[in-house]
Amino acid sequence: MLSVIEARLQPLVPEHLNRVETALELAAVMDRPPQVGVAAWVVPLAERPEGTKRLVGPALQKVDLLFGVVIAVRSVNDPRGTQGNDQLDAARQAVREQLFGWQPSDSLLPILMAPSDLIKMEKSTIWWIDRYTTAIQRRAYR
Repeated sequence: MLSVIEARLQPLVPEHLNRVETALELAAVMDRPPQVGVAAWVVPLAERPEGTKRLVGPALQKVDLLFGVVIAVRSVNDPRGTQGNDQLDAARQAVREQLFGWQPSDSLLPILMAPSDLIKMEKSTIWWIDRYTTAIQRRAYR
């Protein structure tokens, strides 16, 4: 699913983002901040299964999927952070317009927004995560 989401965000390059990638480890992403501009990474965050919907027969469960889009803005020569904040707002809005309400496949529910947070600010870089949710029905085949 993450590669499909990454592909959905690729048209935002170069107008709103300098690059978009998928990452499996947030720490590795944060070890290599962008040199300039705005970068985004799609990261898996959680899967939360509900109880089975069947009392007999193969198990059927709804699984809520949580993923994040980590956005890093490198803003040098911006002592008050005005330019960096503007770039962050524009990137977040562009990503939201691509994802919110979009259905990645017939087996997934449309994507909804979840809580967002500042991860950290350091060395002229703002790190932000926007979380999104979708869900899928999983069925046991035994």
